[in-house]
Amino acid sequence: MSYNIADIRKDYQMQSLLETDVAQDPFDQFANWWDDAMKSELDEINAMTLATASATGMPAARIVLWASPQSSVIASREVIETNITMIEQQFTEGEISRPPHWGGYVVIPEVIEFWQGRPSRLHDRIQYSKMAAGSWKVERLAP
Repeated sequence: MSYNIADIRKDYQMQSLLETDVAQDPFDQFANWWDDAMKSELDEINAMTLATASATGMPAARIVLWASPQSSVIASREVIETNITMIEQQFTEGEISRPPHWGGYVVIPEVIEFWQGRPSRLHDRIQYSKMAAGSWKVERLAP
């Protein structure tokens, strides 16, 4: 396969990220960003997801927690597919519970950064730092 990496790179530089324009709370800022990203109809607006199930227990994501011996060597994909079928039959109604062997984390951020790509690597970077009183300090970081 031969291609020029520069041809496939997406350069998101349509907007700036200014301290005077951002919300005072990073969660509100994320909601604003998410709304803008959804309206833009980009193919891929997010880099990762932390959730394995929705608040209502979305089955497709959580069933795999029951069906997969995560990171273990398995004979074939059929092992997982068979396990998924069996687990789906067990959870035909209601929320799918978290399996007892599955841990998790409560993420309580102290610092959150927003990054907006700009030409010549002069990116806009805004950092939110949690203050003792519960408010957020907004600062610009160098690119």
